[in-house]
Amino acid sequence: MYIEASAPRRKGDKARLMTSVFPAGKRCLQFYYHMRGRSIGKLTVYVKVVGGSMYPEWVKEGEVGNDWNLGLLSIDEKKPFQVCLQFTAFC
Repeated sequence: MYIEASAPRRKGDKARLMTSVFPAGKRCLQFYYHMRGRSIGKLTVYVKVVGGSMYPEWVKEGEVGNDWNLGLLSIDEKKPFQVCLQFTAFC
């Protein structure tokens, strides 16, 4: 997923990538992210329980350099769920 973080991006603009539904149980999510620039914004990984709420499970905000970084998180849900990666612009 890519979103341009510089102008003409507006503060609060969002880009989302939503997975298909996973069955209940334990899962490991592994992904790489690149966040460079003074107005880069925030990357949030949400878990959305089917028929329930969506909550943030992982957040990275601001510049982290010009490298690709590994993001890892463990998810253990009692109900089927989806994962949502959301970028929010700060410029």
